[in-house]
Amino acid sequence: MNQDYKVVGREIKRIIADDIVTGKAVFTDDLRVTGMVYGKVLRSPYPHARITRIEVDRAKACDGVHAVVTYKDIPDNIYITNQMTPAPHYRPLNETVRFVGDPVALVVADTEDIALDAMELIEVEYEELPPVFTIDEALAPDAPQLYHVFPGNIAPPIFPGLDDLDLRWVIRKQDLPGRISLWKWTGRLKAARTPCRQKPLCVLHSGMMIC
Repeated sequence: MNQDYKVVGREIKRIIADDIVTGKAVFTDDLRVTGMVYGKVLRSPYPHARITRIEVDRAKACDGVHAVVTYKDIPDNIYITNQMTPAPHYRPLNETVRFVGDPVALVVADTEDIALDAMELIEVEYEELPPVFTIDEALAPDAPQLYHVFPGNIAPPIFPGLDDLDLRWVIRKQDLPGRISLWKWTGRLKAARTPCRQKPLCVLHSGMMIC
């Protein structure tokens, strides 16, 4: 074997191996900062349900509890998005839960134990709704609708505009076997051959480079 290899055929020592096996390595759970508080999440036991009643006064009254948050405390304009999923996930806490483990309430306290104790005092009543477990169930005509913004339980494409293919597409074979370039003359979607013929075609779509 070529002795010039730096990795192949050689024993490589992990940079923090000694710290890990001796217990000196510092992980996120080891960090402590001034004024640090702890958060715990009460989660749904049902795959699909609507919260009909939630009572948090007893939890809020516990010594050391800073806040107890439910869907009632979150404005409609607060949402989660990574700019990739079909639509923003409005209200991180919602009146409707859609999977086992969906967040129902957040508890913030001085210690983890206090947060856990306070979480036990939260009273929640649910109206169970029909769940959807498979694609076929979700697409059935009488399927329960998980999100009113997605009729038929069908989400829009992740990259809007890439699905409206038509005859304006121009297909051209290149010299390299099996390579095809596609480009569409619209304002939203542009494609260009890269200077190096060995590199893949790159598409600029909504400010995102897709190769």
